[in-house]
Amino acid sequence: MNRFRGLVLVAILVVLSVVALAISEINIFGFSRGGDSALGLTLGLDLEGGTHLVYRVVPEDGRQTTQEDMEGVRNIIDRRVNEFGVSEASVQLLGGGAGSVPDRVLVQIPGQTGSAITLNFGADFVSARTLEAFFHDNLDRPDAKVKQNENRSLTVQLDKIRAEV
Repeated sequence: MNRFRGLVLVAILVVLSVVALAISEINIFGFSRGGDSALGLTLGLDLEGGTHLVYRVVPEDGRQTTQEDMEGVRNIIDRRVNEFGVSEASVQLLGGGAGSVPDRVLVQIPGQTGSAITLNFGADFVSARTLEAFFHDNLDRPDAKVKQNENRSLTVQLDKIRAEV
């Protein structure tokens, strides 16, 4: 009898698992899962791949950087990355062990690789022309070309990724 009860429990769990995987979107009591990706999950940098940048701060004229300077740099980069609607981006300070000031900034953007970066915006948040002008005028990137995709996201194509120190 106990063996039969165990088999029934396993069968119920298998059926519930298959049903959960078969339904593309679930929204029950505030718990929701669903979307375009596999199982409706958002993958991180380790599983999906993406861009991993490390910037090292080189103070001019031998000045010493402070914790406040580095937090300001981190906040500016974070604001600029998130300004374009990039999801799950991470901007962190590195270095600075044992009471010293961090000297590097780590930027991780899942799903964004190579020299083409796809930016997702809400409907009519910004036009391709406005974004292209922003890259040309504010970021000194005359090579930036912006096109709107069928799903209303924007793709920014850069001739090459460049790092400036």
